[in-house]
Amino acid sequence: MTVYTSRLIVLALCVCSFTVVKGQGCAKQDITKNYANFDTSALEDNYEVGQSVRVTCHDGYVGVYRFNCKATGWDGRGRPCQPKPCGHPGDTPNGDFELTQGEDFVLGAMVKYKCRQGYVMQSLLDYRACLSQGWSNAVPICEVVRCPPVNTEDNVIASGNTEEGRYQDVIHFECKSARDMLDGPQEIHCTEDGKWNDRFPICIEIKCLPVEIQNGRIVNEKPEYKEDEQLRFECNKGFQAKPGRKPQCTRHGWSITPECEEIVCRVESRPTNAVIKPEGQTVFRPGQRVEITCSEGYWLFWTKDTSHKVLCKSDGQWERSLICEEITCEYPRDDHLYDYWSRFPRTGRLGRTSDYSCQSGYYKAAEKAKCTENGWQPKPLCLASVCEEPDLPHANIIRKSVSRQTHYTHGEWIEYECETGYEPKGRITIHCLQRDAGSAPQWSGIRQCRGSAVVKRCDALDVENGFAVEKRESSSSATAHYACDPGHKPFTGPWWGELTCTDGKWSETPLCIRNEQCGALPNVPHLQKNAPEAVDQGDTRRIECEPGYKPVPVSAQCQNGHWSNVTCEPEACGPPPRVDNAVIDSDYQDHYRENVCLTYKCRAEFKMEGESRVCCQSGQWLDIPKCISQFCSEPDKERNNSRLLPSNKEKYRNGEKVQYECNDGYVLLNTGEATCENGQWTYPQCVWNGCEVQTELWPHVDVADVHFQEDKIKHGGTMRYTCKEPYNWEFGTLTCRDGQWGAPKCTSRTCPYPPFVENAKMTVEKSDTEGLITEVSYTCTEPYELSSAATIACKGGKWESPPNCQSDKVCPKPVPEEDNASVSTNFIKRIYMEGDVLQYTCETGYESERPISYSCRGGEWVKSGRGKCSPSRRDQCGPPPTVDSAEVISTVKHQYEEGNRVEYQCQAKYTISQNRHMTCHRGQWTGEVKCLMSGQSQCGPPPTVDSAEVISTVKDQYEEGNTVQYQCQAKYTISLNDHKTCRRGQWTGEVKCLKPCTVTNAEMDKNHIEFKYGEKNKLYAPHLDYITFECKRWKRPRPQSPDFRQQCFDGSMTLPRCV
Repeated sequence: MTVYTSRLIVLALCVCSFTVVKGQGCAKQDITKNYANFDTSALEDNYEVGQSVRVTCHDGYVGVYRFNCKATGWDGRGRPCQPKPCGHPGDTPNGDFELTQGEDFVLGAMVKYKCRQGYVMQSLLDYRACLSQGWSNAVPICEVVRCPPVNTEDNVIASGNTEEGRYQDVIHFECKSARDMLDGPQEIHCTEDGKWNDRFPICIEIKCLPVEIQNGRIVNEKPEYKEDEQLRFECNKGFQAKPGRKPQCTRHGWSITPECEEIVCRVESRPTNAVIKPEGQTVFRPGQRVEITCSEGYWLFWTKDTSHKVLCKSDGQWERSLICEEITCEYPRDDHLYDYWSRFPRTGRLGRTSDYSCQSGYYKAAEKAKCTENGWQPKPLCLASVCEEPDLPHANIIRKSVSRQTHYTHGEWIEYECETGYEPKGRITIHCLQRDAGSAPQWSGIRQCRGSAVVKRCDALDVENGFAVEKRESSSSATAHYACDPGHKPFTGPWWGELTCTDGKWSETPLCIRNEQCGALPNVPHLQKNAPEAVDQGDTRRIECEPGYKPVPVSAQCQNGHWSNVTCEPEACGPPPRVDNAVIDSDYQDHYRENVCLTYKCRAEFKMEGESRVCCQSGQWLDIPKCISQFCSEPDKERNNSRLLPSNKEKYRNGEKVQYECNDGYVLLNTGEATCENGQWTYPQCVWNGCEVQTELWPHVDVADVHFQEDKIKHGGTMRYTCKEPYNWEFGTLTCRDGQWGAPKCTSRTCPYPPFVENAKMTVEKSDTEGLITEVSYTCTEPYELSSAATIACKGGKWESPPNCQSDKVCPKPVPEEDNASVSTNFIKRIYMEGDVLQYTCETGYESERPISYSCRGGEWVKSGRGKCSPSRRDQCGPPPTVDSAEVISTVKHQYEEGNRVEYQCQAKYTISQNRHMTCHRGQWTGEVKCLMSGQSQCGPPPTVDSAEVISTVKDQYEEGNTVQYQCQAKYTISLNDHKTCRRGQWTGEVKCLKPCTVTNAEMDKNHIEFKYGEKNKLYAPHLDYITFECKRWKRPRPQSPDFRQQCFDGSMTLPRCV
């Protein structure tokens, strides 16, 4: 609105004087001539000197003057006459005004009023004038434009202000019968000229008219289509129908608009981890190609290529996905990897390393596995923990711990003796031993057989410039002493030397040097020996000391056959190494002498690990301590497939624990507690408790085919199998128990399939000519051990009794049951070992005054906490709460049990809002009861609906009976009702958008299927739409595969499988 602000006219008191020279006296005409707007009608024509007059202004002006007649003329003082102000003219609701005459709101000014859009002038005058008495007439009034009442036929429902519509009011129409449709608009609104913007609709039988399709034609064209009839159309060559189901005739017209669009391939968005050329272009026609190059560390989705030229096919699809995914390593498929103790992520990133463990009988090929572009390295991860057949020349094998084999496992042994004429004599037993899980096993105690008849003798000594005397002590050993001729001396220093003969070799070569020469360096502590080479008189040799020592001086000189004095002194130490969170209580120095000691001190809240005092020895600081934090920060919310139970602390002392529980489908590997140790958390480990079902991992792949729809099945889940030749063709079901599948029950005319042994791995030892298994052996997984012979055979069509895998350190499952209680989730594990504890939690409505627990001792469960779950009194409720303007009509009691309900009734002039009951649940009354005053029926803005938007006019407030219409997003389908209605202050009516189904190329490649009809290739299928698949070339349907024509139901579709 245009607002004019009246200017305040400040009339300054002007003291004016003038002199009119006209003889003796003053004339009236001199006043009128010099002053405007003064009223001089009451003045006389002339005045004598000394007289005075007071002059006022004409009507409509304000001001006053007093004139004194002097000999020189009139002398006047006062305020001049100014137009009289009227003030602000006043605003009118729903209208504006403008100043059409004058420049201010003073006498003579005029303002004109104008109504805003949707309002009309109801006053006779649309202006106001500033008169001497003030503003003329009253402020004009603008009233809202009104539209005539809405009159419709009986079969039409009109919602809104139908009796007296006002400007911008909206009327919504719908048919009473679900079999009728509106002929006319669904909504009309009141316009500014007082008319409805469209005609009132009528309801007619639902029908749709054919439409013109650009670049296409209607196949089943007819004059009109009835409800639910589909419009079938086809597109011209090079065009295809827009994704979506077929147009269907509904009460709102065609469900979708039939359109044909040019077949093109699109680059939807430029990936951040790849470059697509040509750059900038997003639309490509069939036959064109783009080149995609993945960034470092990425490769093309579903392949291992980093760059490829991709063709746009005739169906508008790229021949392969334009997606670069991070190079990752899948979970390693090593037959001998011990899953239970491995730390592999389900998907490893490039360059990541991981700890792992191998099954019993195998050892790690490396300390850690590393994810590379070629998968986890090294390959294989686990090597067989076996000793090869030992090389024992000239030995006779007497017996072995296990016959018929050339590879030996930990603990197995061989007994042998040397052939005649070889030593040592007697029987020798060697064992294949693996010192630790990370190293290869080796034979322990091997003694080679050596010939005793042949003795290696040392050659006779020939000492240049000297002589030797030998002493033979046995056939294989001897000693000798030597001395030098005059003028010579032994290299080693004394005047004679000693030699020893061992295995045909002398301990050293005797050397005589001239007396003036120098031989071996003097025997100085920490001095390194030099090569046997004589040094002439006056020459020097560089001295080398052991690490941590330095020579003083750095070289020695040969003087008259003797070395000059040298020593090896300890080196000085530099500054002591930095220890995190510690200081040294001495002054800093660049160097520290030998044996100087310093003391470390830890900061507050840290504890010393090791000796605080360190000393400098041989140039090094020894035994550096550590400062370990005594507190841990807040633990991770999620870790190792587990989540933290509520904990409100931010700081924890060493030794404090917090509880975790495993995610769905996972069980504890160890304790369910995380412990603060030395400032770091040690977290629990949760492992998958289900079974892998990939075909390549199925241990009985040669016996039976498996049928599954998921790659991982939870504990207790099942899958079907079919026996195959040479076994009888039979079906069966296997159940996943603690990560293990049982064995299929496949029969034959001779031997059935071998029996299943829990916690064991079966190895086929023998098969007959038809391929039927006739002998197997079993190996227990840790920590179980075999109870009897490992090998069994099929005899007379029956298998011998298989062994059991037992352990006195493992407690049995299922765990003990307790009435009205269950094992707490953070205590559920796959295997329970000696010392493990079970804690139980009471069911809802029950409580225990003491803990309920069991301990695993000696392979049995022993009850350690003797609590009992009894009905809880804390779950009872007191009297029901009061509700404004309502009263309880059920029987009122002082105490209510779990699940009891009470009913309320509103007082007169009030109406119940939806719920009229409250329920006692866990000691609290639940459910909201509200009474609204009759007529209190307005609704606020309409509620949001997932994947939908309101297409009606949105307002802040709606009246009883008002409706709003929703429309689903693209590719979503409205379910039954498309509107909500305001009833008693609440929005009623359920609106739901049903999700489309998404079928990706990756999913189809995985199942070896493709679309059957190329011209209807679609990756999105709306709710209730069908897609037909077929096997890819050279593939066949998998037995028990779902049907190849699948219907989408609210985003869910089961895909068939081919093999």
